[in-house]
Amino acid sequence: MSPRFSDLGPLEREVFGLLDAKRPLSVESVQEALRRKGHSLAYTTVMTVLVRLHSKNYVARQKEGRQYLYTPAAHADAQKQSLLMKVKSSLLGRSRLKPILTLLDVEGDSLSSDELKELRSIVDKKIKERRK
Repeated sequence: MSPRFSDLGPLEREVFGLLDAKRPLSVESVQEALRRKGHSLAYTTVMTVLVRLHSKNYVARQKEGRQYLYTPAAHADAQKQSLLMKVKSSLLGRSRLKPILTLLDVEGDSLSSDELKELRSIVDKKIKERRK
């Protein structure tokens, strides 16, 4: 039986979300990625989470020198992609514009003028890139 993401705790899900099948990561690399996201965790804490994910068959690991490098297990990576597609589909539906327009139209909690200017800048940049 393959594992289910609902069996993971919040930190396990966050750590798992950082892993990439194409680029194995060391404990130190995962720790640094978490630090960039605002989580200052001890090396041993990150290592324990990765070891638990491995024991639950969510991640694969390979020994390189004195350390292990971690990637999502093949079935877990497929589940991760499927889950992401389901979330994307439920959020976006058929139109990718819908959530953006929803942000613009929300009464009392609409985007500020600065945010709208930033959005315009991003859209203008994307249009220029497509024209090239």
